[in-house]
Amino acid sequence: IWEDISAQTLNNLANAYSSLYGATKQKKALANSIETYERVLKVLSRERVPEDWVLVQNNLAGSLMMLGETESGNETLERSIAAFQAALTVWTRDANPQRWAIVISNLGNAQGMLAKRKNDIDLLRTAIASLDGALEVQTQEKDGLDWAWTKREAGDAWSEMARFTHDEADLKRSVASSQEALKVYTLARTP
Repeated sequence: IWEDISAQTLNNLANAYSSLYGATKQKKALANSIETYERVLKVLSRERVPEDWVLVQNNLAGSLMMLGETESGNETLERSIAAFQAALTVWTRDANPQRWAIVISNLGNAQGMLAKRKNDIDLLRTAIASLDGALEVQTQEKDGLDWAWTKREAGDAWSEMARFTHDEADLKRSVASSQEALKVYTLARTP
């Protein structure tokens, strides 16, 4: 339950802009989403309403990641990573393991995108560690699609690692992660 109804309404508006982007791929909708989440964060205090703040922080991070994926520069992805890391200060592994796993998985995805763009093997290792952390909490039985998404992202990250290392073992890790994801991502379930 939100303490500030105007912040909740703004968050809902930002979510609607984000959904509009998902439906139309209009970057303006995503930019509006980011701008609106940032307005909400000016109203909310992490100290006063941490659960509301972290929800908006995580939403902002996701919108930044989507926008960063469409851009050639690194700044938006870097902002996304910072926003996911900020969310992890509230949604810790001990306090909220399920939400932590989702956020750290998204963080790993953003780190992986940036690592590929910057040709940065150390950041790619960090991305893989983030994804592996999520998979220490997520299970196929309990988390289904979230687990499969993380497995798929791990497969992509290991494939990218193999590009750096030329190590067959990294390619085998990529194949194994992708095959695991396909246990959930079936044509019948996710056409």
